[in-house]
This record gives sequence, C-alpha cells and structure tokens, in this order.
Amino acid sequence: MAYVKKVFENDKVRITVEQDEDCDSPRDMYDNFGHMICFHRNYVLGDKHEFENPRQFLENLAYAQVMKSEFMKEKIVSKTTKWYRDNSVPEEDWEEMLDDAFIESNFGELDDSDLMEVILIDHVILPLYLYDHSGISMSTGSFNDRWDSGQVGWTYATMEEIKNNWMLKNGEETSDEYTKAAEKLLEGEVRTYNSYLTGNVWGFKLEEKTETCETCSNNLECPKSCDIECSYGRNCGRLVPCSRKEDCEERWEYEETDSCWGFFGWDNDDDMYREMVPKEYWKEFGIEPKKVYYTAGQDVAK
Repeated sequence: MAYVKKVFENDKVRITVEQDEDCDSPRDMYDNFGHMICFHRNYVLGDKHEFENPRQFLENLAYAQVMKSEFMKEKIVSKTTKWYRDNSVPEEDWEEMLDDAFIESNFGELDDSDLMEVILIDHVILPLYLYDHSGISMSTGSFNDRWDSGQVGWTYATMEEIKNNWMLKNGEETSDEYTKAAEKLLEGEVRTYNSYLTGNVWGFKLEEKTETCETCSNNLECPKSCDIECSYGRNCGRLVPCSRKEDCEERWEYEETDSCWGFFGWDNDDDMYREMVPKEYWKEFGIEPKKVYYTAGQDVAK
C-alpha cells in the first residue's frame, strides 16, 4: 500500500496525497534535454545505450573532434612513435602514421583525460555519482564515501543541442552564459531522476463525498443492518446501532473525480499541496499562497 502523506477532508471532498509507487522513469517519460549514460553491474540506470564500457563511450564521444584536431593526432603519433622506437621499427615505415585509418586504429594511445579534453570542445558534460546504501541516490557531485559511492557515468549535451534548445541563430557561438545554463538544466534532470530513484514521487486523488446515512443526527446513534452471524440467525438484517454520526464510517460514499500522478522531487510540502489541492479549498485547509518578492531591477526575485 502506498505511503499516504496527507489527507485533506471536509463535508464535500477528500483529497489524498500519497506516494506514486507505479511511476515510470523520467528518462522514459520525458523528452529530456541531456543524455544520461551509466554503467553498473547491479542496476540499469539512465538512458538505454549499447556501449560496453565507459572507455568505449568516451572514445565514441571524442572521435569526431579527435579526427579534426591536429594536436590530438600528433599526440597519438608521438605516443606511437615512442613505441616504434622502443621496438626498433624502421623510420621509413612511420609514414603510415599520417593516415587517418592509422590514427583511428591507435585511438587507445589517448588516455581518458585526453579524450575528455576534446569532448569539452563540443559538449557540456557532467559526471554522475551513485550512493548505494539502503537504497540508491544519484548526483552530479561526489558523495565523498569511498565505500558506498562512486562514479557510474556521465550526463551530457552537445553544443548543437544547446543551440537548438535556446534557438540560437546559425553561426552564433554558445557563450559561457549558455553553457552554464545547460549545466543547470542537466543538473535539474539528474535531480528529477534522483527523485525517481529515491521514491520522492507523489500524486493525489480527489473524491467527492455524498452523505448516505440521512437518519444520523448529532449525539444520536444511526441504525444499520446486521450482517453478522448471531444467536438470532445469520445475517438477520435487524437494525443495530453504529457509532455516532461524526465518527460513522458508513455515513459517506466517496466517488473519485480527479487524480494526477508523477509529481517529482517535492522538497517543500507547502509547494506540493498548492499544486495538488484546488485553490478554493486553500483557506479552509490552511494552505497559504506562495509569497513572491519583487525587487528593484528584477521582475521577480526567486
């Protein structure tokens, strides 16, 4: 049974806020801005992909830039040349090193830091860390726990995707302002995914109430039909007393008229209740409107 966080109820409605236990991954539900590539032996995390290991992923991401970078090509040649010298390969056989096919086949000469250097030319990329202890949690920052946490992948977006997202004109460069905004967007998607991993996903159902026990009145007992086996005969149907009206469970019938699920990452209960409870009931249920502060030079200060 789902964890019920809060129930709001009056003579007209009952609104139940509870945990959404059947929510799909936000990586499947939404058209996400970034890509999330993860590797873990026990969990399937992030986006679906076909990379066998982290190194293959980094090489794939870096390939186009490496093949365009004379500096990186020279670095591969330099490292390979050392191997040739150490193994007494004649210098006349080194000409093949200028061939792109040779560069590609010797991609492994670049270490991960070399690959990341060229990846950053055309991508915004952030590391992904997982904390695994009595549940799992993900962040773009380290959990500083060498026993129960570690890096499991990356989330990234290409410069072309950044330009498309902010509708930059052809030829317009992505400034630091846009790359920082892209980082914040990627971090926000990771927070949403972390909410999914940690069960911080909620929903509500709104039920309209209809009073069915019309014979009830305050301080009087209402009759109901006997449906138990007793000395007078099984299910005799005699009228027997139930609890007083204000506590009578049989007083109401409930009809669900609205519901919505998949609210991710509510850290503030008041914000969640404002989203789920119709505004007409806020005052009665003690829900305060969100305060918005206006300051000079800004439309709205968040």
